[in-house]
Amino acid sequence: MIPKLKEAMLMVEKNIFRPLPYFEKEVLDSKDTGVVKAPLKEPSWPYIRGIYEFLKQLVSNPAVDSAHLKPLITNEFVRQFIDLTDSNQNGE
Repeated sequence: MIPKLKEAMLMVEKNIFRPLPYFEKEVLDSKDTGVVKAPLKEPSWPYIRGIYEFLKQLVSNPAVDSAHLKPLITNEFVRQFIDLTDSNQNGE
């Protein structure tokens, strides 16, 4: 197996399948402050985007044999990934 491949996949799993942080934002009406604020984005999005890019580059890299990735990208990994991207979830 490629050195550190298992650790790289563990890093991906720990980051993309982690619970999102909870934070409250104060909503002020622009007529109260005179300032119109842009909507807040989830603060970790730029970081998570890098993890997705890393995963995409890893699985599409011709130097990485798919036989080495197969034991690491399990059915459970695929299920969790699909659940993560399922836009039909209603918090149920």
